[in-house]
Amino acid sequence: MRQITKYLAVAAFAATAQQAVFAQFPSAEFEQQWQQKWTDEAFVSAFIDSYEPLKEVEPQFDNKDEIKQVQEMRDLFQSNPQAAADRLKEDLDEDASAPYLFLIGTLYLTAQQNDQAKEFYNRALEKYPNYRRAHKNLALVYLQDQELDKALKHLSRTIELGEKDGRQYGLLGYIYLSMGDPFAAEAAYRQAILAEPDVMDWKLGLVQALLGMEKYDDANALIETLIEKNPGNDTFWLLQVNAYLGSGQPERAIANLEMLRRMGKLKPASLKLLADIYMNQQMREQALERYTELMQADASGQFLPTMLNIGELLVYSQDFDRAIGMLDTIESHYASSTPEDKIKILNLKAKVARATGDSELAQETLTEIIAQDPLNGDALLEMAAIHQEKGKKEEAVFLYERAAKVDGYEFKALVQYAQMMVKEKRYADAVPLLKRALTINDDPRIARFLEDVERAARNT
Repeated sequence: MRQITKYLAVAAFAATAQQAVFAQFPSAEFEQQWQQKWTDEAFVSAFIDSYEPLKEVEPQFDNKDEIKQVQEMRDLFQSNPQAAADRLKEDLDEDASAPYLFLIGTLYLTAQQNDQAKEFYNRALEKYPNYRRAHKNLALVYLQDQELDKALKHLSRTIELGEKDGRQYGLLGYIYLSMGDPFAAEAAYRQAILAEPDVMDWKLGLVQALLGMEKYDDANALIETLIEKNPGNDTFWLLQVNAYLGSGQPERAIANLEMLRRMGKLKPASLKLLADIYMNQQMREQALERYTELMQADASGQFLPTMLNIGELLVYSQDFDRAIGMLDTIESHYASSTPEDKIKILNLKAKVARATGDSELAQETLTEIIAQDPLNGDALLEMAAIHQEKGKKEEAVFLYERAAKVDGYEFKALVQYAQMMVKEKRYADAVPLLKRALTINDDPRIARFLEDVERAARNT
């Protein structure tokens, strides 16, 4: 599904960026409601209708043998539609009429045998291309199977052939919305609302289309009327959150989400969105409270990557007290996390320890990491920097060279190694390191640094 609103959280560092939940259309809630409709007998029967042809607009049964066969098996149609379809199929010949083929297709559709239904509806259309209900039911089958292009083709033809009620336009709007065309969806939903003004689904679809076109004020005006009539419906409040975010009103989005939270209706994904918005608004205390709340509800561990990203954000933005608190909470709550995640937590703790002057704790933590993961580039570089600061040059060189052999860390290791050489005024030794680094990443800043180092090497 195409994204319509992207709301980014603060990214105060170069290495990572925290991305918040963004709105999509159709929304997950909206799409789920539509999927549930396929289990609604009244909704489906409105498309399948009866097995009898519509007089004056559809071909009629005129084959006496077919009429006899249908009359003899009518009771079986209701009790076992698949068995009825299989029986009719057995006696099928090339001269079978379009209504007869349509009947078999409808029996298969009733029995949820979609592939068989498609086959017979298409065969009916070969016999009678303007068979309206064959187009209509075929659109339904293709829509159930998410073959949207084909569903659109047959539903459009259904409308062209005269079936123009709200249901047809509402489905048309849903298809356009799912295909990422909110402009066409808006027009279809407005037609559906004109025909069936009391159907909530068409109004929800129109809201989604307006959000898709970034018509946030129009969307919000419609959402307000929905909330007034149904204040307890959390879907409406969440749609309004999207409208507020899109129109640059995060404080109102927060108010809506907090309202849902107090009502006990805030699902985990929306709680994450609330925390992300707080973080983006530099309201870190509130953000961390919500992230912690989310963590406590996260029995499956699905939000561990989010929590690690937040811990990393706090470290790189030098918010060390909050970072350590967050990392300790993550470590205790996700005790069964993978070895890779545990090492990532240790790496972040080591960065905090080193940044706050506790080099002994940093070294102890890094030693633990390297013992578990000898090719951990972050830990190797951090340990090399600590040895460099302590004047243990040979150990630092060994670790820089080791890190330079780890995939993804070659460039960074070579640059830091070269910087150590420059600090020692060993310019000639730094030059080949920087040249190697530039073969990996043609960074203009490093290229200028190399020019300066080469100049210094010539003058010494």
